Amino acid sequence: MWEGLARTQRQDRVLHGAAKVANIVLGVVLLPLWIIGQVVGGRVRDLLVALERRGRRELQVPPERERSMDALMRDLEAIPEHLRHSDFAELRRGMADISNFVVAQHREGAVIGYRYPAQFQDHQFEGADGERIAASIALQEAARPGLIVVHGLFTSSRFDYVRQIAVRAYYEWGFNVAALDLRSFGMTELTSPAPSTGGWKEGLDILALARYMKELGSTSVGALGISLGGSSVVNACDYDETVTALDGGILAVSPPAVPKLAWERLSEPVPRSHPRYPLHRAFEAALISRVRSGRWPPEAENMLRAMEVVSAPFYGVDAEEIWTRSRGIEHVPDSKVPLLVLHPEDDHIVKVEHAQMLAEAAKGNDLVRIWVLPAGSHGLLEAADPRWTHAVYRTFFERWATYAERTLGRGARGAADLVYSAEKTG
Repeated sequence: MWEGLARTQRQDRVLHGAAKVANIVLGVVLLPLWIIGQVVGGRVRDLLVALERRGRRELQVPPERERSMDALMRDLEAIPEHLRHSDFAELRRGMADISNFVVAQHREGAVIGYRYPAQFQDHQFEGADGERIAASIALQEAARPGLIVVHGLFTSSRFDYVRQIAVRAYYEWGFNVAALDLRSFGMTELTSPAPSTGGWKEGLDILALARYMKELGSTSVGALGISLGGSSVVNACDYDETVTALDGGILAVSPPAVPKLAWERLSEPVPRSHPRYPLHRAFEAALISRVRSGRWPPEAENMLRAMEVVSAPFYGVDAEEIWTRSRGIEHVPDSKVPLLVLHPEDDHIVKVEHAQMLAEAAKGNDLVRIWVLPAGSHGLLEAADPRWTHAVYRTFFERWATYAERTLGRGARGAADLVYSAEKTG
């Protein structure tokens, strides 16, 4: 708590005393509620288990459709959309995570947030460089496709905007799901000291998680990332093993084409009258809190300097090498699997110019599509049109998923079937 600010024994005595008073007050309120919860919780759990058994539904297999990007885009563009910018809708959507945002910037609060349903269990797996990376994973009882969901900057898998995607994919799509915590965030902050690299090492971690999901029984694995998570999944698109590890496709929402440019934008002064001023101040406060909680050098309180004074020394490379390796424009030209980027025009954090840079870089690779949308702000597509957003997500990943039921039905022919086609149609 506050004790981490102390520099002398006297300061520690004062701050620790204040923390104890706060702990007593909070404990007096919470203890009775906790005792009641323990008494009632067991009965509620038993009731919910019984209801689950009675209401269990058969896992669905969607109809097969043409597995090409042209055919997919025709289907996606046919989905009715009502994407409209709404400050009220964005505020309402953001409020669901406001307390999580505050608590998540402290190491002690890394695991605090919205819990997942009972089917989700906390896992650790070996990521790049042998680092222990954490994820919440839910597995179906049968062999099913898998999905990795990746959060954005200064958030974690326990935020509502991540949880909603993960839970829908598990219950409605019938997918195995992994909600990943990136380096420096969430549970991974407790399992590994490795700091963020803007998507470089994170992309390798995603490939490692995809392999792990295959070991757990997933028939194929796709990845969906938002903001920093979008940068991370894009960074995973062009390795040789991507073809087999992420054969379920990649979807990125508002990924920075050049992370250093996005970090520079977050570091620049913003006038009070500017629409992104509140978010800018929130990011600034989050970084300061994270620096103090992690006992990083004070120079790291600047977004750009954090990479220089924290990440570069840890990995033993120059900061400029990290920025270069994390550039999405270096990866999309050689994407080995279907890759769809969604980027709203009204994104004030990672501006739409990043989508244009990715589109220019991806020319000639028919497995890549960049779709600029009329609204959705930064990572808030669900606030603009939740029904359309989830329909697009589901349509994309079901198109590239491998279903064991189909393979069994085909028998020996399954091995010769085409996974996806880069050829244009029509």
